[in-house]
Amino acid sequence: MSKTILIIAENTDASALAAAFPGSRVVTPDTAGDSPTQRFASAMVGFEAACQPSLPDWVILAGEGDGIAASAVAAKKLLLPLARLGAAVPVDPITVNGPVADVLADITAASPAELARLIEKQA
Repeated sequence: MSKTILIIAENTDASALAAAFPGSRVVTPDTAGDSPTQRFASAMVGFEAACQPSLPDWVILAGEGDGIAASAVAAKKLLLPLARLGAAVPVDPITVNGPVADVLADITAASPAELARLIEKQA
């Protein structure tokens, strides 16, 4: 059975990830706002909208930024399985966004191919 995959990509090229998951949807988080809190809230609302009309089987996060952390929190609030590409590889050493996504992820991987294998193994 084919799994529906929603890829959230921020500050990264998601082409290899999209190729590893044919038929997936790639979304860049909406991080409108003047402050980190406004960007976070905007991304959470945008994430929920991207999950319509039906929830995906898996959410994959790639990159770093307010949108990645917000999408991780929103995915967990919706009880969605969450995968993280490039976990523990911070782009900005002072950010909390990547580590938040890393902690909330059900699975993590260093490459799109590895992530595809891990997701396929899941029931």
